[in-house]
Parts: sequence; C-alpha cells; structure tokens
Amino acid sequence: MNYLVKAVNSRSEIVALEFRASDALVAKELAARQGLRVLSLRPTLSGLLSFTSRRSRFSSTLLSVEMLSLIDAGLNLVEAIQALTEKASQPEARGVLEQLLGSLREGLSFSQALSRLPQHFSPLYIRI
Repeated sequence: MNYLVKAVNSRSEIVALEFRASDALVAKELAARQGLRVLSLRPTLSGLLSFTSRRSRFSSTLLSVEMLSLIDAGLNLVEAIQALTEKASQPEARGVLEQLLGSLREGLSFSQALSRLPQHFSPLYIRI
C-alpha cells in the first residue's frame, strides 16, 4: 500500500513524500530512517489519490500536494512549478516539470500542459 507522509526534514522544511509499505508503522519507520520527523501519514486511495502511471515513476499525487503548499504560500502556478523543478532531485521528475513549465510559458492552460504528458498524468487527473 502507498502512504502519503508529510514530514519535516533536517533543514526544517515541510516535505511530502509517498512511501510504499505494508502498513502505516512501516511507512513511518521508512520516513524516520531518512531523518524525517513525521507530521501526518495517510494511505493513498488507489485510483483516486494516487495517479502514478504504470509507465512512469513520477508521482502526480506528490506534485499536487507540493503545488498546493506552494500556492497556499502565495506563489502562482508557474512560480510553484518552477520552484519544484529547481528542487527536483530525480531526473525523471525534473524532466516532467521542465516540460510542464515550458508548456505553461507557451501560453497553454495547465490541463493542456498536462495532456502533453499522458504517460505521467491520467485522463481523470488532466480533467480535474
């Protein structure tokens, strides 16, 4: 099962990560092993909250949580995606975010930008 974990890292930043674990205690242990102090933990609902494609390791669930935090902090959509691009450590995630950013800068709507990446975003996610 996948668990969405909100935690504080060693730099006192709030992060959201998704862990695959047999139960919540194991997910919490995995986060602690990475030096994270868990604030909240909840299972993702397959098909509703976790839209990670079988063809992709990119997590649209994590993207949504992180974007929401940045937008709530006052950034606009482009600024939020740019910030996530700059902090992305995985090459696949950085590539997806760079493509989204490029599409938005071309003037496409967010849903149009997402639809250019069907291997990473489900049709339901794009429509939402």
